[in-house]
Amino acid sequence: MGTIRPCERVKLFCGILGREMRTIESALDRLEQLAGPTDYCSLPVRFDFTDYYEAEMGPDLLRVFVSFERGIDPEDLREIKIATNNVEAEIAQHRRLDGMARRPVNLDPGFLSLHSVVLASTKNFQHRIPVGKGIYLEQEMFFTRKEARFLPWTYPDYQSPEYVEIFRQIREIARSRTGP
Repeated sequence: MGTIRPCERVKLFCGILGREMRTIESALDRLEQLAGPTDYCSLPVRFDFTDYYEAEMGPDLLRVFVSFERGIDPEDLREIKIATNNVEAEIAQHRRLDGMARRPVNLDPGFLSLHSVVLASTKNFQHRIPVGKGIYLEQEMFFTRKEARFLPWTYPDYQSPEYVEIFRQIREIARSRTGP
């Protein structure tokens, strides 16, 4: 029988998808109010892997990834996803008053451990694990000593060299805080 131990804390990150940098920056301000200061912010990456969001958000989307200084317990991701959905709704309400897209921003929180990248979702599917309150988790990639490896359901953008490099950098920050 194994010994039950507390889970190791993990590094919270969030992908921020939007058309305008001012909306992305507004979302980042709200995220920092929720999760504290960031220790990493990527350059904007063009999101041209799918047209899934185009009807709601329009064309020419950008994604920025941020990670946060404070580690979290893995189970906290459920409540964080609920909170980020509320932030999306607040921004959408505010931006609708300005005549903007129905959904000006999409927030995808997740966590990174030294072993893997996990996302939270409100949508169920065969590979997602329910964690309560209508939230599901899915592993997007895992790390070997030398590379990131993908799973059959890993989103195409998460397999791109740009995203892999972003997560490598966030992983290095996490590693520097926990040791080798």
